[in-house]
Amino acid sequence: MADIDKISADIKSMMDEPTDVVPPKTDYDLNYEPSKIGGLATLAGVGGAAAYFLSRAPGIGRVARTFSTKIPRVPDARTTDKVVNDQVDEILTITPTRMDRARDTIQASRPADPMAEAAMQIKKAVDTNPLSVAGTKTRFGSAAFDFIAKHPSKKPLKPEAWINEFSSEGRMGQLKVPNTNIRANITREELEETNIAKFDKDGKIVGGFLKIAEDKNIPVSKFDLLEMIQKSPALNLKTKRHFYVGDMDKKTDTAVDLFVAKATAAKNKLASFGDEFSEDISRINGSIDDAKSMKSLKQAQVTEGVPDIDSPTNIKQMMNGLVQLSDKVKDRKGLELITRDEAADLLKSYRNMNRAYDLNKTQGAMPKYGDQYSYRERGGEKYFEDVVYYPKEVPFGLNYTGGHYSGVKNQIVHTRYAMRSLQDNPNKKVYAIDEIQSDYSRSLEDAGKVGQRLNPFNVEQEYVFYSSIIKNKVKEMKALTDKGLKMTQDDIFEAKKLDNQIEELKKTTVNAFNMNNKQFRELPPYLPMLERAQYNDYAVKNLLKQAADDGIEWVVVNPTERIHVALDLNKGKNQFGKLGNWNAYGAADGRAGIKGVKAKSEKKSRAGEKNVTFDTNYKMTAAVPETFKKLAKQYNSEAKMIKVSKSDPNKPFKIVENIYDDEAVAKKLGLTGAQNERHIAAFKTREEAEALKTPGILKEIQANDPDNYYYAFGIKITPEMKGTPFKLYRREGGLVVNLFA
Repeated sequence: MADIDKISADIKSMMDEPTDVVPPKTDYDLNYEPSKIGGLATLAGVGGAAAYFLSRAPGIGRVARTFSTKIPRVPDARTTDKVVNDQVDEILTITPTRMDRARDTIQASRPADPMAEAAMQIKKAVDTNPLSVAGTKTRFGSAAFDFIAKHPSKKPLKPEAWINEFSSEGRMGQLKVPNTNIRANITREELEETNIAKFDKDGKIVGGFLKIAEDKNIPVSKFDLLEMIQKSPALNLKTKRHFYVGDMDKKTDTAVDLFVAKATAAKNKLASFGDEFSEDISRINGSIDDAKSMKSLKQAQVTEGVPDIDSPTNIKQMMNGLVQLSDKVKDRKGLELITRDEAADLLKSYRNMNRAYDLNKTQGAMPKYGDQYSYRERGGEKYFEDVVYYPKEVPFGLNYTGGHYSGVKNQIVHTRYAMRSLQDNPNKKVYAIDEIQSDYSRSLEDAGKVGQRLNPFNVEQEYVFYSSIIKNKVKEMKALTDKGLKMTQDDIFEAKKLDNQIEELKKTTVNAFNMNNKQFRELPPYLPMLERAQYNDYAVKNLLKQAADDGIEWVVVNPTERIHVALDLNKGKNQFGKLGNWNAYGAADGRAGIKGVKAKSEKKSRAGEKNVTFDTNYKMTAAVPETFKKLAKQYNSEAKMIKVSKSDPNKPFKIVENIYDDEAVAKKLGLTGAQNERHIAAFKTREEAEALKTPGILKEIQANDPDNYYYAFGIKITPEMKGTPFKLYRREGGLVVNLFA
């Protein structure tokens, strides 16, 4: 039995292997900075709220008054976030029906129970709009919010009642949205990160609001808990998309094509004068060639997402040169090579192009890592980088200031992906994931700080409660020590006991006594979704919502054998990539490996162990494909291996390279023939492809040619995904799932 337990532990350890990370820009790193706490002044707004909590009689609580007492109409489906002044303080606005107004008139003479009425209205809103925080969220919702809103309690309950509800993992794990397959299970991660309750592995409550309420025997209403969920960080995340806007490539094409047309016409006119203008003709030919090369280069750079693309200002010089030459020829020969109107059109096309480049510079949303080709599948039709972040200051200054994206505080996870086409219908588009990474999670893991985090959200009650306890214990200890020489052995023992208790409370709780303590100020930053299973799950769901908004048909994850193996290929040691990448992204069929293929354990390598090479988990489903499968069951979809384009099918002239030059390596990974090819760029004409002047083989591959596509595992976007918010937090797992268990 011991051997089985050891094997199981070893497997679990290998499942949690790290994935590859794109190197950050040199002026920005992954590390966090110690928090800067401003002492008690930071808590200027806490005292009133906390005092209210401690002094009030049990009642509705503040959240009850944020909801109207009117009945909701069924809202139209929305796919974009509702615009509000402050999403953390979103409230529900509901319109009454005629029947509701009639009922209100009848009941007007009866004594009103505002708590019961508010509870009924919230329950109806939740029934109408599940997983949407009573209709206020469109992308992500809270299963805990729905459960609490529909709880039959009409008055505040003893904390033990709520604790007993939430501690039942069996019951919490079986919840579903009525009349659907959509899971609404409540996870302990959500309860903990909301600071409602923290349970240990045995299901015993050890922290959070309910623990404090239990200690002080304070009844808790559902409205107290609902308010905490509304303020939870995970429910209030934002996404910043990095991609090129304004049709930079198309406007460059327009400007270049117009210049080439006018320059060619001018050259032909000059040819009528024999050799007199031969040098000018030669210069025009050079400018035409340069302009065509620039056009092809900009096409490739924009579609690839190369960062910080500059506007091709030399095209303006070419245009001005053509206008000046026309003036010279007109003076000498009376012939106008280009009219003033044509010259104005040239400069207008340049200005339109230049504005598109300036727009991207001004918005600051250009891609940052599109040129990191080793970490992605090249050839996409459009490239994106999505950064999920918490948009406000983390309480007590526990912000995360590191990450790949400078200027974005509290980054949680970023996703890099590109748009591609389906094989059966190139007009239907696909988002293909290259990478999902959390700089925040990795930085804390690398620094060994994961266990040192302290949740600062919704801690007003904890702050006042523990500060009071510590203050009282200090008074007790002072009363003993004031006895001086008259202290008995029992007094000394009790004073030491109190001292130990005080020090423990100072270290492990949020309280007034540690606010100016260096150890507290240097606590690691706190953000939700620390665990890989959670941030992967969030990133996938977030991209599915984006795909639904954008009219995308499928979302796939690019196979490890096409991207990540080459980064860590050591044929001599029989290592084909890292276990972490296989476990996270999987092979083309969704499995966490390929039979007979081994990979490197990064965790064991960092630990200095000798044996770091292991079989990939080909009998398991990788993390992202497993999420696809689970969501497909819930949202009337399908998850399977499909074929997606290596590059734009409507651009038949491709620059192609081999993924692996070693045919034996390619064969071992199942990449034979054209499956071992990657497209660097694609163009509509051979001339454009040749003008790029980049390494690679030029091939003509039509849209219906199977060589234009590769296999990847994905999920189909359905109307249910568009209309229903996703649940925050997955229940468990998130590493790999045994296919044959």
